[in-house]
Amino acid sequence: MISSRSKNALKVLIYLFEKKNEEFISLKEISDFNDISLKYLEQIMPKLTKAKLVDAKLGKSGGYRLLKDGLDIKVWDIFLLYDEDIYLVSELKNENEKQNLGKTMKMWEEFFQKEKEYFSNISISDLSEEEYVLDFVI
Repeated sequence: MISSRSKNALKVLIYLFEKKNEEFISLKEISDFNDISLKYLEQIMPKLTKAKLVDAKLGKSGGYRLLKDGLDIKVWDIFLLYDEDIYLVSELKNENEKQNLGKTMKMWEEFFQKEKEYFSNISISDLSEEEYVLDFVI
């Protein structure tokens, strides 16, 4: 299942992408615009910074800005950053447990590949241009 951290990280990245011509954007501005609490954003932002997707600057004129082009940031990469358990069927994580799926294993593997392919082809730039609904379970 896709976590709320992933979904909120996507919101933040879209916002920073749309503000790309500006300098650093304060965490408060990001929080206010996206209706995400500051405390929650403080938990989300370090992974984006560590992954070198955003740059962080401390101080009065500090905040965050996007480091990568929006076309280069894929939704799947954000899911992998925040969601350790990305598999719909947990047995796919472990080669030794796959046989427990029996004759359904191939179906689950194909589903996972289609899911990965789908989200690997959607960028932050794409999301900025389109209305994607991310509050669903695959």
